[in-house]
Amino acid sequence: MLPGTSPQSLIDIKFTPPRGLLYFARANQEGADMTTERIDDDEVPEEPIPAMQQLLDNPFLLLFLGIAMPTVLYIVWGVMEIVSLPIAK
Repeated sequence: MLPGTSPQSLIDIKFTPPRGLLYFARANQEGADMTTERIDDDEVPEEPIPAMQQLLDNPFLLLFLGIAMPTVLYIVWGVMEIVSLPIAK
């Protein structure tokens, strides 16, 4: 038992189902008690992965963007600074 806890305080602990399995709880006709069904991963329909998640899951693309974006911005900033210099007489 954990120090500082009583057996009564451990009753309300909720445990998550094992990884890789989905459990669906359904009420019976009376709605009094719940039944739990186990559904394997093969039966779960595939959802499309959002585009933003695909972008953020690719570390090489993030590395490229992290180097390319500041480089392009500094080059544009430098060209703007050179263009804004007055012409010497």
